[in-house]
Order: sequence, then C-alpha cells, then structure tokens
Amino acid sequence: MQNIYQNFSKFLIVGALSFVVDILFYFFFLKQGIDPVLSKLASFICGAFCGYILNTYFTFNQAKLTSNKLLKYISVYSCSLFANLLSNELMLTRLLNSSMEEGVYFISVIFATVIALVINFLGLRYYVFRF
Repeated sequence: MQNIYQNFSKFLIVGALSFVVDILFYFFFLKQGIDPVLSKLASFICGAFCGYILNTYFTFNQAKLTSNKLLKYISVYSCSLFANLLSNELMLTRLLNSSMEEGVYFISVIFATVIALVINFLGLRYYVFRF
C-alpha cells in the first residue's frame, strides 16, 4: 500500500494533466460563445473523465473498476463538480466588476480547481479506494 504522500504526488500529476484538459476545453467553449457556467460544466466533465482513467490505474493502482467504486467515484466527482461550479461562479461574480477584469476567468478557474482538487483527493483516497 502506498502512503499518502505517494498517492498525493501521483494525484497531483494526474490532476495537472486533467487540469490542462479542463482549462483547454473551458477556454475553447468560451471562445465558441458558450455561457461560462456551461463552459465550466462541460470542461470539468472532460477533465474528470481524464482523471478517472489515470487515477484508477496510476494513482491508486487499481487493476479493475467495480461498479461500486464507479458509483463512489461519480458521487465524489458530483460533489466536486458542484463545489467547482459554485466557487467558479462566486469568483466571477466577485471579480467581474473589479479592476482586474481581464484575468477574471483565469483566476476563477484556478480557484475552482483548487477547491475541487482537495475534495477529489480526500474523497478518492478515503472513500473510493479506501487507503
């Protein structure tokens, strides 16, 4: 069994890759004129799917995924998605009329991602994969 530091190190690598997927899709959807909330929802799902595959096999060394783990994974990511969308929207609301309006979307997506990262790691380690 890996210790929490090994899991977290791998989780950060997977998270970085998933974040790249998330942010690339987020800005792609924004450029298409899609509402920021819908853009964040769709990009989060893309990033979560990437993370699901990599976390299962790389971070937590699971040879196969059971339906029970899949349901738990979905529940963790559903909570994370809600927190991600809420925190992104709160940051956008707070910052859109500020003097730093140019970087508002980037700051908001970073903030939302950090919130989701904490929820995801703790949920995966202690609930889904039970270390």
